[in-house]
Amino acid sequence: MNVYIENHPRQNRWWVHLDVWMVSFRSIDEATAFVDRLNTRLNAPHSLAMIASYPLVPGKLINRDLHDPIAPSGSATPVSEVRNA
Repeated sequence: MNVYIENHPRQNRWWVHLDVWMVSFRSIDEATAFVDRLNTRLNAPHSLAMIASYPLVPGKLINRDLHDPIAPSGSATPVSEVRNA
């Protein structure tokens, strides 16, 4: 993710760019604090178990017990198998 700060003097605003997204701030201090916090979160260790239960393609997997499109327990079953059961 490309993250950078840009000053827009005509609007008297500071813009933080996050790839194609932009967030507006009133001061350079606010923008810098946001970027620092974002970088801390992006660079923090992430457990594979924390994200492993989510399907790679949203809506493709379903939890057999809960019929939830996101299987929090990791026991996911393809939607087609659930519908044919």
